[in-house]
Amino acid sequence: MVKLSHKKVRKEIAEHNWKQEPIAEALQISVRHVRNICTKDTDAAVSLCYKLSKVFITTIEDLLEVKETGK
Repeated sequence: MVKLSHKKVRKEIAEHNWKQEPIAEALQISVRHVRNICTKDTDAAVSLCYKLSKVFITTIEDLLEVKETGK
């Protein structure tokens, strides 16, 4: 399973010294949605991952985390 990693997103936010409000504006999403992305690994649309990668000047892969799922 591949999810958007909240740890990696928070790391990018810290490195760029961004606040949640400007990120929400840049991504055209709510501040609450940004907060959720920052606090838990989440399923995210590819389009949102792409926008995040452009805002943080990184690759989509750098923001994702692969998790093993039990069967």
